[in-house]
Amino acid sequence: MDYVRYARRWILLGILCAIAFVKNYASTGFVVLHKVVEDFYGATPYEIDLLVIIGNFIAFPVTLLVGYFSQSLSLRSLVITMISCLLCGSVICLIGFQSRDLFYVTEIGRIFMTSTAGILYIAQVLLAANWFPPNQTATAFVLPITMFSIASITSALLFPNVIPNNNPANSTHNSSFDISTFHQARVLYSATFGAIFLIMIVCLLLSILFFENRPPTPPSRSQEKKMMEPKQSSGSRLIEMCRIALMKPVMLITLGTMFSEGAVCFGVTLMPSCLLETFPKLDNITAGNIAFLRTVATVAATFVTGRIVDKFTNFKCTALTGTLISIFSTVGLCFAHALELLNMMYFLYVLLMMGRGIFIPAVYELLIETTYPTSKILMMSINSSLGNLSMFVLTTILRTVMEYYSVAVAGVATIFFLCISLVSVAMVEPNYRRKRANAYTIL
Repeated sequence: MDYVRYARRWILLGILCAIAFVKNYASTGFVVLHKVVEDFYGATPYEIDLLVIIGNFIAFPVTLLVGYFSQSLSLRSLVITMISCLLCGSVICLIGFQSRDLFYVTEIGRIFMTSTAGILYIAQVLLAANWFPPNQTATAFVLPITMFSIASITSALLFPNVIPNNNPANSTHNSSFDISTFHQARVLYSATFGAIFLIMIVCLLLSILFFENRPPTPPSRSQEKKMMEPKQSSGSRLIEMCRIALMKPVMLITLGTMFSEGAVCFGVTLMPSCLLETFPKLDNITAGNIAFLRTVATVAATFVTGRIVDKFTNFKCTALTGTLISIFSTVGLCFAHALELLNMMYFLYVLLMMGRGIFIPAVYELLIETTYPTSKILMMSINSSLGNLSMFVLTTILRTVMEYYSVAVAGVATIFFLCISLVSVAMVEPNYRRKRANAYTIL
């Protein structure tokens, strides 16, 4: 058979990149201008958190279901479903920002938009496996993930500079809200969701014209062999998922990744609120600058870690190092908030997420190594779904602790979560099965 590499695969990859970008761009906009949106609607801080984390809750069952049915699901239908959710959600959110009384309309729109979180990962895997040759699959998988970071950087730079200051009044829904801030918030978010709608219309048209589940001919021999493999029955698929979920390395590493989400909750989702809790008159640009530096540092740490673990394959030690960095950073942040040391917070919030950037690639490689040759799609579906659920639950816990006690106490709770993550990963036996299998192959 003649193996053909179709140029349209880059259009298909571009569509997934656009989906990843707009999803994270809007979420970051709600994070960095948390107080502005809170005052706009007269909502509670946790209600604004829900605009960001509701997708994590929805992704818990969606990721499991999509992973379970991944053999029979159409790649084209998955992509069109994500685009449709983003189209509907952007229109509903656009309507929601026309009045302060329409908060729950915006919440419904965000449910549509963030529901794509449980589908995107599987779509990435299927696109890379079906359309790209082996020497390009890593690029095809990583580019949409990279767009998450680019979206965060763009949003962190743009949103705070459009609305640099919070409402001077201590707003509630029935109190005065600075009319200029109200107008700026309505225009900014309306323009954001309007632009998302237009981008998704273009993606929908491209998907209808170019998207197919598989190319007419596979791009390589390995893909051809994969297409010839028989599909599992529904019963055996379910048994396989249960077997994977009960594997000791999967349980320990999944527990570790679940509690490691505490770093994201404290260092990303709640960071602007923590700053304003300590410095009530602080502008939004400070939170935006920290978000920008944090994202750049995290990307750099992830890239360097990937190169290091590829060369030295010390996955467990590297993952533990990342968690320790996050723990010590959070300890420092507790003191920085208690003593009101803003300059130290810049450094420590960045360092906290650098630790996370070290932890994630190392722990996922550890998971794959210690469970080889288990199905990656099923295993990562389980891990990712529980990680999303943990993000929702831990954010709820930390927000409650911060509201009733203080930022420092929320930091202590984060340290507790990270210590559980540390112990869980430390208990994993470093049985590198994939590395050993490759060594035997070479011999």
